[in-house]
Amino acid sequence: MAAKLNLAYNKPASASSVFSPNTPASKAVDNDGTTGWSPTGSDTSAWWQVDLGQAYQLGQFSLTTRQDLDQSSTRGNFEVRASNDPSFATYTVVGRQTSTLPLAATLTGDINVRQAFRFVRVAKTDGAYFFITDFSVQRAGGALEDSTGTPNTNPSTYYSIKNVNSGLVMDVNGASTADGASVIQWPNSGNANQQWTSFRSAGSSTRS
Repeated sequence: MAAKLNLAYNKPASASSVFSPNTPASKAVDNDGTTGWSPTGSDTSAWWQVDLGQAYQLGQFSLTTRQDLDQSSTRGNFEVRASNDPSFATYTVVGRQTSTLPLAATLTGDINVRQAFRFVRVAKTDGAYFFITDFSVQRAGGALEDSTGTPNTNPSTYYSIKNVNSGLVMDVNGASTADGASVIQWPNSGNANQQWTSFRSAGSSTRS
């Protein structure tokens, strides 16, 4: 399949605070699973946001949690918000996670709001510590690439593949992540067996 363009890739990012020079806001949009953004430990209203450069009607977001350490408090109780005001005095909630995600998970969610937004913010809602390894957002309708050509994708960014007719997503049967397992359609659970990445095929300029 062709990968949708990640509108957030390398776009200007900012945050409520930064833990250290190694965890700036920009590390959450670099498509690198070994880096990420984190706030200071005393930040009880932590948020991170990205400026997409212009307003887009959004279709899907993906957030990858911390990969190297088990910090359960960072994997739940946050909202994904969209706005055309960089201060987020007004905003629309386009995604929400209340339960704790599994270790090293990627949360993917559909955005069904039919309005264009320029800014996307992820905000902690329980006052606890936060960490975002990577965040991506895709345009509604599936624009495959921009005028410069091939979209930027990386194995650290994952997507769900939805059948628009049935409303079900591509799922590896039995919650398996093993090679050769059967692929079926199933209601979206956000589990690892429903998450897919893209890569460049050898000798090809397309992605699969």
